[in-house]
Amino acid sequence: MALVCGLANSRKWKWVMYIILTLGATIYCYYDGWISEKYFNEPSNLWFNRIGSVVLAVAFVVLVIGFFVILKTRIAADDDGIDVNGKAKIPWKDIAAIDDSNVEKGLVNILYTIDGQEKKWVADSYKIDQFDELLDVISRHRPDLLPPIDQEEKE
Repeated sequence: MALVCGLANSRKWKWVMYIILTLGATIYCYYDGWISEKYFNEPSNLWFNRIGSVVLAVAFVVLVIGFFVILKTRIAADDDGIDVNGKAKIPWKDIAAIDDSNVEKGLVNILYTIDGQEKKWVADSYKIDQFDELLDVISRHRPDLLPPIDQEEKE
């Protein structure tokens, strides 16, 4: 059975907060620069709010597009290997080394070779959910490179 990891909830909420804050600042600057007559006699504030509203609107659109791009994050680990977002397939036999020296920080580097090229993929607990379950699947398929947790405790 395959394990499918999506985008981590903490990362989703951070992006949602960025989007909400940018939208709020955009609306505030738009109102002060284009609708309210409060700053019409002060050209510096007027132009700041007008330019700011346009820049923030563009930033808002970029953040929304970026959010929907990262929302598609899917890491699948099955009997064949690890599928990274449908773009890269890492077969178990091609994994050359696993660097778990930063596992406390939620980072595991997986070094693999495909078509004679050495590549690296970083499993990051900030970016994907079910990080510990993914490490369990990796240790089941490659115990020589990433020993299971119960074996590490015995040593």
